[in-house]
Amino acid sequence: MLDIGSVRAHALPSFADKGRAMTINYQATVPVTFDEEAAMARYVEALETERRETLLAHADLIQDFRTYARSKGVALGEGDFDYDPKIGIIAKQSGIFWKLAHELQRDKDGLVLFSDLKAAFPNASSMAGYLRGGQFTAMAHPHFRRALNERNNFAPHFVSRFWQMQPETLAAFLAVDEDRVRINRDDLCYVELDTWYGAKFAEDVRSISAGIAKLRPPLDISESQTRFLFSDAHSLQIAWSEKAGIKTFQGIEFKTDQVRVSVGEIDYFPARYIHAEFDLQRGVFRHFDGAMQYYTSAEYLEQRDSDLNHNTKHIRHVKARSKKLFKFNCDMQVSVMSDLCSHFWTGNPLAIEYFSGAYPPHVDETLTRIRQRKLA
Repeated sequence: MLDIGSVRAHALPSFADKGRAMTINYQATVPVTFDEEAAMARYVEALETERRETLLAHADLIQDFRTYARSKGVALGEGDFDYDPKIGIIAKQSGIFWKLAHELQRDKDGLVLFSDLKAAFPNASSMAGYLRGGQFTAMAHPHFRRALNERNNFAPHFVSRFWQMQPETLAAFLAVDEDRVRINRDDLCYVELDTWYGAKFAEDVRSISAGIAKLRPPLDISESQTRFLFSDAHSLQIAWSEKAGIKTFQGIEFKTDQVRVSVGEIDYFPARYIHAEFDLQRGVFRHFDGAMQYYTSAEYLEQRDSDLNHNTKHIRHVKARSKKLFKFNCDMQVSVMSDLCSHFWTGNPLAIEYFSGAYPPHVDETLTRIRQRKLA
């Protein structure tokens, strides 16, 4: 298992990601030139001012937390605190979660039993992805956030679905943010309203034939349109197999070569992977898990352009570069499994296409408009 350490995603800044509206007043008789670079510089400067002022206003809170951390043997300096409007005030240090919550046990995949998390962080919180304790709030792993970027909100809607399932009552396991904890004790945070459709998959799993399915975005749209409509998806590969009364599902989502993450000092191409086992006799899934796999450039091109049969033959050399993010070792209905799949592969209409046979309506409508403009 790869030691993740600090994981960060490369993302180009865009005003759409900032959650703030920009209004420019134009006078009809005066031509105005929009200087995007200058506007971005002003925006970054405003964020930095807000960060400094917020940290200063909460100096007592930060000092109290430093005292608490010191009692746990963790020394924190001023540079170990940050403020992010989408999250709150953060204490950050490599492995800080485990240093402060060392009584919690990790399994072989580095996951924590959710009921143990709830016992250690029992205070009620209205925010999915956050577990509030007496001194700090634990957070779900950054790979659940938009664009895999630790500074973004959680992507819709896998984490909220996970929380709604009352996972503390199930054999459910979760990856946590190991290097950051939230220290303000309220539930106030930046909220992004967003809609993503879960898949409605009612097909009899017993009737699905063993084999491979590979889905790609339409080839007649541009790279920018693929980024906008398909969240930079290159392909979605699905494989079903059957042995000894168990039908196994595997799915892997490859992004385009524009999407990379850094693990330590090394750049990788990330791919979201799902594995599930269906009990043919009882008619339910008995196991369901998800992970992030990390590919070098050579591995990415080889795996992306092959299929899951090829991946299975070479699984040993890719398994070391992966991070398990969640798992359920309990009975799960087909509809729940398909819904969670579509939200784990968030923003990717290929998942909806596989499970329901069609793109979400807004994607179909946009594709129709794009093609009509080409014919005009």
